[in-house]
Amino acid sequence: MLHSVTVQMNLLRIVPDLSVCLNRELKYVIQRFAEDPRQEVHSCLLSVRSGKDGWFQLYSPGGVACDDDGELFASMVHILMGSCYKTKKFLLSLAENKLGPCMLLALRGNQTMVEILCLMLEYNIMENKDTQLQIISTLESTPVGLHMYEQLCDRQRELKELQRKGGPTRLTLPSKSTDADLARLLSSGSFGNLENLSLAFTNVTSACAEQLIKLPSLKQLNLWSTQCCIVIYRFCVNFTVFKCRSLI
Repeated sequence: MLHSVTVQMNLLRIVPDLSVCLNRELKYVIQRFAEDPRQEVHSCLLSVRSGKDGWFQLYSPGGVACDDDGELFASMVHILMGSCYKTKKFLLSLAENKLGPCMLLALRGNQTMVEILCLMLEYNIMENKDTQLQIISTLESTPVGLHMYEQLCDRQRELKELQRKGGPTRLTLPSKSTDADLARLLSSGSFGNLENLSLAFTNVTSACAEQLIKLPSLKQLNLWSTQCCIVIYRFCVNFTVFKCRSLI
């Protein structure tokens, strides 16, 4: 049995390198490996070497194999965090490579990703204050996130002080975010100091102008590779930077 598992693990390590077509049956196999309680099985989900994506990366939102809005990715994170991978090193890896997908899923109410963001704050993974504030706003945008964040603040009161200073000056919405995601995020906290907002590579439309005009300090807006049209420019005449595929 152990030999069979080893063979499967080696196969799963090789297949991504060969760019084999991913199908429903293969996804089922990956899910079963993620649910296996053995650490040696979990290791095959991660990248073999630095700079090379493994199944964990391929099934993350925006990954070439992701077709379920990150459901399998969240499941793998949940399993890995429940095993020996519940370490600062694993959180650092997520923060460096998959922070956007984690925030997007947390913004949509995924409890595993809410827990991940709370742990990033608790372990002080993010040194950048604007990034910390964006994580806080993401947590406060859903009931489960708000509840967990309040529990965290009971232990670390200084985190709450960050938000009382007017919020972040820079904010980047995760790729694939929608108008609803933007509205949910901006309604969750204070953004009076926000000067630079990037919506590049998201799925926002011109309807997001209703949210943008509520940002009194906004000076720079990046709409590169979005569905926004020139109509939004009428709401944004004071922005010093304006990037939109429709205008280029």
